[in-house]
Amino acid sequence: MGILDPISFIPMLATMALIDSVDPCFFILYTGILISYTAGRMRKLVEVSAVFISTVFTGYWVFGFLLKSVFSWTSVSPIYIFIIMIIYGVSMIIYGFHNLIKERNNREDGICREDMVECNLSRRIGLQKLLETGGLIYIALTGFIASFTLLPCSAGMYVIYNMLTSGTPFPIWAFYTFLYTAIFVSPLVLITLIYIGITKTRIHEKLIRHQASLRILGGLIAVAIAVYVYLYR
Repeated sequence: MGILDPISFIPMLATMALIDSVDPCFFILYTGILISYTAGRMRKLVEVSAVFISTVFTGYWVFGFLLKSVFSWTSVSPIYIFIIMIIYGVSMIIYGFHNLIKERNNREDGICREDMVECNLSRRIGLQKLLETGGLIYIALTGFIASFTLLPCSAGMYVIYNMLTSGTPFPIWAFYTFLYTAIFVSPLVLITLIYIGITKTRIHEKLIRHQASLRILGGLIAVAIAVYVYLYR
């Protein structure tokens, strides 16, 4: 199964990737990396950020390939895709409203809270300790490990994307996934540019501030895609 018309699919892909990229805990992990190098040479900061972002990009692309392979081998029926997307969409909507209420009551806007699964996982697998070891190899390891552990905690959109494209030829899938992953890591690029001093546009902060609303939007998109799959596939 695949929605391969670029005119209709790429805007949807971009929206899904942007929603997928909003992960306050991961942003905090990355800003921690940059802060530890801001007192050093600019070249070192650029070098560290390039290594981390490239390994996250590569790791997430490989993770997508594994998802595509699983869905291709299992030949998921459209009715099962419909059910999975409905469950995921409704869960996202409920989770989004739950976070909206929490943010208004506790004023914890954009904070990596203790009740967030990905934040607890980050502490449990020791990503911060790995970073503190220092060196580009450990930076690269952190990015790659995060791609397969921390990031998949909020990768529902990526799962849906790979369900939809599981039947597409590999070259087309590879191109679309390159776009998806590039959009996914774009907030990290913006954060880097802010620390380097090239831009002052703090788009990632706006994304974090509206993360609950984006989760609700993601849930609605998942439900809409589910209905489309059910009616037209």
